[in-house]
Amino acid sequence: MNRILLSATLCAILVSGFCLRQPVSAMAAPAIISTTAKWQGGASVYKLKSAGIQFLVPAGWKVEKDQDGNVTVSKDEGESIAIVSFGLLPPEASALTPEEQFKAASEGAFSNLKGLQLDKPGKKTVNGIPATGQPFKAKVDGVDMAGLLILLSADKPIVIFLYGTAKLSEDTHKEALTLLDSIKKVE
Repeated sequence: MNRILLSATLCAILVSGFCLRQPVSAMAAPAIISTTAKWQGGASVYKLKSAGIQFLVPAGWKVEKDQDGNVTVSKDEGESIAIVSFGLLPPEASALTPEEQFKAASEGAFSNLKGLQLDKPGKKTVNGIPATGQPFKAKVDGVDMAGLLILLSADKPIVIFLYGTAKLSEDTHKEALTLLDSIKKVE
């Protein structure tokens, strides 16, 4: 699958959306055990100061920031890919309740996905930060995709969109979920 096309699609999805004491991974995969210690030595801390959060980026993952301040962290495994996009909601979103923010973000994010299967949304906190998340499955160009949409109520509301091919290596899957679990307020 073309990584650039998928990245552009994710950015469009995030823009269209608005133009846990359990870990986040519990929303998508309760049986996954955190593997932060396994790869923390090769990981780097990325601070998204505009949102007031930071997270660990596993070794081998690529970080890109666009002109609007949206950050995409990705890992390409040839025929499979995992992408985690972080996008701030626009200032006018602050007038909405977190429930209204999540509804608007999910309507935009899911509007272009075919064969969409949504799990029930759930509320959690991520290291003390309130979050609403919703796992999903879809098809893109005949490829099975899976993901998790999260609204994180940090200093500013931020939409996190974990998306990728349904078939990932076990290590990449764990790294993506552990990346999410590492999100915390900027130190």
